[in-house]
Amino acid sequence: MLSSLTGDLRFYAAAKKSLLAFWGKRNSLDLVGTSIDVKTGVFVDQQSTTGPGQDSFFEYLLKAYVLFNDLELLEIFLSAYAAVEQYHSFEGFTYTVDMNKGLMVNTHLSPLACVWASLQVLVGDVASALRSVLYWYGLWKKHDALPEVFDTRAEAPTQARDSPLRPELIEAVFYLSLALPGDAMVFE
Repeated sequence: MLSSLTGDLRFYAAAKKSLLAFWGKRNSLDLVGTSIDVKTGVFVDQQSTTGPGQDSFFEYLLKAYVLFNDLELLEIFLSAYAAVEQYHSFEGFTYTVDMNKGLMVNTHLSPLACVWASLQVLVGDVASALRSVLYWYGLWKKHDALPEVFDTRAEAPTQARDSPLRPELIEAVFYLSLALPGDAMVFE
């Protein structure tokens, strides 16, 4: 964004170099971990998620493609998208998985993962986005707001505390409203 505002592409080049180095560490499943040791290049947290620690990675990949028209970023996003849909997605939610096995590590959901529904709309997977939003909205209705962390196995919020002021669900609803204008079922 700084490059876009200033016209100085050095910022973009530095960010992209870092992104490509990070993506280069992905595994054969096209999954990445949540945090990486910058000196060794080894993932120190091998959980892969669309929630805390990685939500912005996916979001900025696709939005940087839109902003800079960089097809390489779209290709990376589409590979990552396919991996998330294959290993993370289940019944409208995206769960945290072990990056090496592609298997669920817990049944906890963070509202930050709602960003996935926005990306589903932006990539044209409107039906999946609608399903995701409806599941998240079901949690909202049940609890009068999104719980900070929700355990789907226990069907209850956890004791974890995070910021309750998350814009991800409303952003997804906004994108859906553009993709499905006038759909009374969704927007009443």
